[in-house]
Amino acid sequence: MRITMERDLCTTVLPACEECFATFVLHDCYPDRACITEVVDDGQAEVTLTLRYEGHEETLVITDENRELLAYEGWSQFVHTAPAFAHVQDQQPHG
Repeated sequence: MRITMERDLCTTVLPACEECFATFVLHDCYPDRACITEVVDDGQAEVTLTLRYEGHEETLVITDENRELLAYEGWSQFVHTAPAFAHVQDQQPHG
């Protein structure tokens, strides 16, 4: 199966996104999220996930062997460019 995920359609922070992603991955990649914009059954056992965010496009192949690793580590650990919403802002406390 080939799935396209458009991360920019969601406004959640990265930890919430990755928790949602983990549920998605651990529950047979059932495409029930608003960020899933395309699903194509290509007859393959593995899932090819095309992940788009902030003008970047990454491809992750989800197999039975790496499913839990991807779920528990989070998709941002397996992409080449860290999303901007993952960076902590350098803010000074007010007060």
